[in-house]
Amino acid sequence: MDSEELTVEELEAKRRMYAHLAQGAADVKAGRVQPLDDAIDEIIRELDTYPENAPGLTDDEKIDIVAARILKEYKAAFEELGK
Repeated sequence: MDSEELTVEELEAKRRMYAHLAQGAADVKAGRVQPLDDAIDEIIRELDTYPENAPGLTDDEKIDIVAARILKEYKAAFEELGK
């Protein structure tokens, strides 16, 4: 997709994603990291506070919320598969 075809919302979402990735890279370089399990648990806790049918959520946000709930429920099985 050409950048001229992107909506303002899509461009803003990309900007936020790149800013988040840049901050993550800077955190790793500076040694500001936490164990993966702790990070996943934090994300799940945050997403678990939102109902997936809350007004104003994008489809992607709704998917993230449901995916976090699935990950939470099946985390042990996913970890076992990853071995």
